[in-house]
Amino acid sequence: MARNVVEATVRAAAPREVVWDVLADLRSWEEWGDWQSTGIEREGDPPPHGVGAVRRMVRRPLTIREQVELLEPPSRFGYTLLSGLPLRDYHAVVTLSDAGPGCANIHWESRFDARWRALDAPMRAFVRKAIEDVARKVAAEAERRAG
Repeated sequence: MARNVVEATVRAAAPREVVWDVLADLRSWEEWGDWQSTGIEREGDPPPHGVGAVRRMVRRPLTIREQVELLEPPSRFGYTLLSGLPLRDYHAVVTLSDAGPGCANIHWESRFDARWRALDAPMRAFVRKAIEDVARKVAAEAERRAG
């Protein structure tokens, strides 16, 4: 069982299906996020973003690789970190839920162990900021698309 659990919830003024389209399409993340490049190393089932897909994101100096573990459109998306951060057993689930007419909540929960116990607190802070930032940017892009 992971020692660290970090959660963030962001509300998007966009329908859940639009938020899902933004969240699930990693290839578009470099267009609206802080990533220099994003892509799929290996397609999953169903292609390209399904279970088993290996996703790669570059935000210098980091190159993060993750594998899709859960895909339940338009509600739940889960992944595990393969490399790129000093974390072990990192698993995250993003749950989208309706939050009133034309709105959705993005709930991101990450569970992990820092590579060294002394890094638990700083990595909790880092992961919390990272998932809040990405969730906010997903919401902003979904709102832009929903127009």
